[in-house]
Amino acid sequence: MIYPAELQCAFPVFEGLLPEPHNSSVLELLYTLCHWHGFAKLRMHTDETLRVMDDLTRSVGNVVCVFQAKTCKAFATKELRREAQSCQCREILSRSSTAPGRAPSKSVVVAQ
Repeated sequence: MIYPAELQCAFPVFEGLLPEPHNSSVLELLYTLCHWHGFAKLRMHTDETLRVMDDLTRSVGNVVCVFQAKTCKAFATKELRREAQSCQCREILSRSSTAPGRAPSKSVVVAQ
């Protein structure tokens, strides 16, 4: 779970990390998520805060789409081996727990 203080502290860490226009894209994504998160944490909403929350939710979707379409495609990345193994374990557990007549297994060993 990401907390507002962590999002706010992330700004100086990410600022200038990537070349433009990707730097602005990352900062806009962080700002929009922080803004949305602030409204999402409200315990009571008015009609106005619900309207703003709807607008912010659309903004989050738009900013994420732009980030994925432009910034993500600009950088060649690959999954770490341990991430791939974790994903493989989750898939195996998911399949074994949904198989009819089978109880989910307690542990999965992945060959390295």
